Amino acid sequence: MNLLTLPRGQHGEMDNDPSRRLDRVLGALLARLDGGAVPTIGPVTALLSQRRQEGHVCLDLRDASSATLLPAGFSLEELRKSRLVGAPGEFKPLILDGADRLYLHQLYQDECALARAILQRAAQPPCTLEAEAFRAACEFHLGARSPGPDGMDRTRIAAYLALTRTLALVTGGPGTGKTWLAGRILGMGISLGVFAPHRVALAAPTGKAAARLDEMIRPNLDDAARAQLPGARTLHRLLGVSADGRRTRHHARFPLDCDVLVVDETSMADQRMLSLLFDACPPHARILLLGDPGQLAPVEAGSILADLAACSRDYPNDVQGHIEAATGESLPPADDKGPLADCRVHLNVNHRFRECPGLSELAAGIREGRSGDVRGKLGEGSLTGVTWEPKPLTAAGIAAILAPFQEAFGRACAAETPAKAHAELSRAKILCALRQGPWGAPAINERLEARLRSAGLAEAGDWYRGRPVMVTRNDYALGLFNGDLGVAWPDDEGRRCVWFAGADAKGAMRAFDPSRLPAHETAYALTIHKSQGSEFDEVLVLLPEGADSMMTREMAYTAVTRARRKVTLVASAELLAAAIETPTRRAGGLAEALRRA
Repeated sequence: MNLLTLPRGQHGEMDNDPSRRLDRVLGALLARLDGGAVPTIGPVTALLSQRRQEGHVCLDLRDASSATLLPAGFSLEELRKSRLVGAPGEFKPLILDGADRLYLHQLYQDECALARAILQRAAQPPCTLEAEAFRAACEFHLGARSPGPDGMDRTRIAAYLALTRTLALVTGGPGTGKTWLAGRILGMGISLGVFAPHRVALAAPTGKAAARLDEMIRPNLDDAARAQLPGARTLHRLLGVSADGRRTRHHARFPLDCDVLVVDETSMADQRMLSLLFDACPPHARILLLGDPGQLAPVEAGSILADLAACSRDYPNDVQGHIEAATGESLPPADDKGPLADCRVHLNVNHRFRECPGLSELAAGIREGRSGDVRGKLGEGSLTGVTWEPKPLTAAGIAAILAPFQEAFGRACAAETPAKAHAELSRAKILCALRQGPWGAPAINERLEARLRSAGLAEAGDWYRGRPVMVTRNDYALGLFNGDLGVAWPDDEGRRCVWFAGADAKGAMRAFDPSRLPAHETAYALTIHKSQGSEFDEVLVLLPEGADSMMTREMAYTAVTRARRKVTLVASAELLAAAIETPTRRAGGLAEALRRA
């Protein structure tokens, strides 16, 4: 049987892409198993597999965009007749639910299991805390009350929920203090006797995010608690996921040994991973999820944090007295009494952008989809800290915008220590929408290196003094993780080394011989995806023509919110508007299942 032909994916992949070949092989396999009973079963399965590669949990057969991709002659009624297609509850390779969403069996099982676990935890009645003791703990760990624009101090509400419920979701944009607050909540829980430090589990989707979580949490604990607190781990390591990804050491029959689980950067966690996590967490344990639902969705299937945020209010509406009595906050009444109504608090005070409100205004405009407003203010130049270059990228234009980064490299090379060089290089970063092509991150890195060498700033060879390096694969033995940034710099004896910030809160630099490094690449420029979880004083965002097929609101928002003080945005008005007006929509039934309960 000939392999099936598929349309290009959303990123324009060619037919020789390995993932596309896998889609076609899977489609051909099910077509053969079906025995020709349903002629379109092969192409539809291949399309379903392709959509999964693009992050969708299912193929929504009622969606207009899906209809344009379906093979000629497709009939929903004919598909139902295939012996390979089952209804919910049946054990078939493909599952077609009542809303005409077609799933691969495992993804359907994961979605149902995750929905059940979330609803079960949300339905558990909260325990109570003595109000006076809680308020005293707030004063000690959170400091003086600091109300936001709505008059509420949401950190106190979030702390109360996290300490009394088995499921709490704390969301907020970059710089709102989510991870800082998690450390304070743990300190409060330990001091109030709600849990013990050795019964805490800290985790994040990536090694870099886990290391940052550890660095943020530990300073908020006393010496005794800090000594007992287990180190933060990736979700894979926490669960003990096997090399093939099919098994986990921890599951419902052998759960995690913890009373509280804190997960940072939840927006980066896919459906499969969170389904396994909830299955492995003991029923009594508190789960605290932290993240920004406006950021990029995970690489794998699902957009769980965004789904959870869409199904819950941004503050609890339980005004029966226990939250108000404990926190001292006056909660406005609300009509939403859904199952997740009292599980989420959205932090609304941005500490990062206090000195640069223009960045905050830009981020809010993108996140809220106000493309006309954003373009108008960019055109006026009224956003402090924001520069807009609306002209399409050209070879001549790129030379001008790279000049400040050449200057930054010169300052780094003139630094006295690798720590100071690292700090100089970390102040500014180029963020690229693409990885491939002339405006992709590798190509921009090559251009800048060529400029540095022609200016006599960079030495010949790979390990010239001042080269910024980013690790692209975790190495737990070395304590280096995907996304870690280092700098090439000789040691006191003149030997080639690459220096990275230390794994502890003090940030002491650690030196490694280049030959020992895991997979890595030059890092003047990063892709926007790779920049998640990082922040820089200044960022240059390159959104070239040709990136329109993959640009989304979440990508633009993630890019500009990496900056603390200044962002230069290079994008045509049309491309920028299209990105802001294109929110990520991933097909799946989780949000509906949570709302329906």
